[in-house]
Amino acid sequence: MQARDITGRKLEEEVRHRLVFALRSINECVSITDMDGNILFVNEAFLTTYGFQENELIGQHIRIVRSENNSPDLTGQILPATLQGGWQGELLNRRKDGTEFPVHLSTNMIRDELGTPVALIGVSTDITERKSGTTSAWSSRTWDCRG
Repeated sequence: MQARDITGRKLEEEVRHRLVFALRSINECVSITDMDGNILFVNEAFLTTYGFQENELIGQHIRIVRSENNSPDLTGQILPATLQGGWQGELLNRRKDGTEFPVHLSTNMIRDELGTPVALIGVSTDITERKSGTTSAWSSRTWDCRG
């Protein structure tokens, strides 16, 4: 019986390690915060996209990457919606150097095995190219209609 307990714990530990590696490896920016919005974890894509070192972010509030040019109505919707099952949308974020860029953000709660909320997760994608492509396509259509 003891051998099974050890095997089960070892398997659980291996699964946890793989999950951590998966979060670190995916191309989308992943951040995990405590329930107050203080950063607990960011993956490599997040660090690369935002230009921070991990030690500059851990413990900071997630607003460190939020642009002040977002409407207060928009940013005010994110946490309540996340707590009620998740939020998705577009907003402006800010890199360490101060440059702003549009992202698509999806948020949700992380719950423990009892269903108690223990953290918040955000997955974001830089949509600068998509947005500039839309603008270019719109400009082309406008130009075509004129001439």
